Amino acid sequence: MKQAKIKLASIFMATAMVFGAFGQDDMSDAAKPEKTGPADGYNKAYLDINVGFNKPFSPFSAGTDGQIIGLFHADLGFRYMPNPKFGVRATLRHESFKNASSLSEFSTIHESITFEGILNFGAICNFEEWTKVLGLHLHAGPGIAYMSGTTTAGNRGRDLMGHIQFGVTPRFKLNEKLAINTDLTFVGNMLQGRTFDFKSNNPYGNGFNGYMATATVGVSVTLGKGDKSVDWKPEASGLQEKLDSLEAVVYDMQTEMQRIDDDVRNVEENMKDDDNDGVANYLDLEPNTPEEAIVNTHGQEIITPEVEDLMGKPETPEQGLFFTVQLGVFSTMIPEKYWRNIAPMYSLKIEDGTNRYFSGIFHSVEEAEAKLKEARDKGIIDAFITAYYKGKRITVAEAEMMLSQHGNEILREKP
Repeated sequence: MKQAKIKLASIFMATAMVFGAFGQDDMSDAAKPEKTGPADGYNKAYLDINVGFNKPFSPFSAGTDGQIIGLFHADLGFRYMPNPKFGVRATLRHESFKNASSLSEFSTIHESITFEGILNFGAICNFEEWTKVLGLHLHAGPGIAYMSGTTTAGNRGRDLMGHIQFGVTPRFKLNEKLAINTDLTFVGNMLQGRTFDFKSNNPYGNGFNGYMATATVGVSVTLGKGDKSVDWKPEASGLQEKLDSLEAVVYDMQTEMQRIDDDVRNVEENMKDDDNDGVANYLDLEPNTPEEAIVNTHGQEIITPEVEDLMGKPETPEQGLFFTVQLGVFSTMIPEKYWRNIAPMYSLKIEDGTNRYFSGIFHSVEEAEAKLKEARDKGIIDAFITAYYKGKRITVAEAEMMLSQHGNEILREKP
């Protein structure tokens, strides 16, 4: 008697701990009011009634045929759904199974009460988007079971145990008051002291040491006077469906208009020119150049020292071949302050009225490369090496060919 009381206390403590941990997580979420939760007129309480088959797996006594399917299972559950996604249920279950073979006849009754959390997987995954009548519940929780049985040898026994069960319940909606359920549940018994046939003690010790499954079909009956069930998304009228569709279109249009407004504001912000140099801020590498400054396409101010006219006097035979670095071609004269301290500087006004600017007089391309690097490092990225002979521009290839044919005698003297 004392051992039975200790066992009963242990089962109650284990059940309370498991159910408390499960219920704390589930109920805390379920108790939170949802912004889109059901309004008045929704029924939240249900009776779930199911019948079907059971299949105990283990343990059985040695020599007993455990390959049986119980012919009767029945359960009655009271379910409460505070919102469409989560709920709780208390369920009374009755099982009976037996084996009438001549060698191992026995008859066993297994009864239990279980407290479960319900997860409406259909509502969470928006089954309503593609069906209005199919649903899916997942359920799990702890409980207490009582088992009794007899055998042909006159053995009688009873056993008290705890258990945890979990299962899946596909559902079909008939109307707002009634739904058909099918269910597959797996049960794990804790502290089961006897085998299912009651011929011997359980050889597997404490902990989870007994297993069975049930397959059932039944109905869910809505309790209450409301005209809608929280289990299902209410069917909208034709007008309501059109209003919902129109509301979705308006929302999409508002979202698109907001995106366009954001794009326009970004363009306006990027196109600002704070220093009024003609280069937008997002391209301007020097956004604070002074007024009337001449800048390149990157907003960088072009600064030059005094220039002298390299070809300013009438051409003479002394003006021979040389290489130089061309810095730019402009329609107007560029003041000294706009070049970047590149010296020496020369300019030449050509027949089309534009002005070409150069730096240095060199006798080879190799000599000119250092000046080219200096110009590009100072921001004049369009600079390049060119050649002149007797005041006229020629290609570098032509200049090198002339040098190979006539030698250094045709080179212009360096200043």
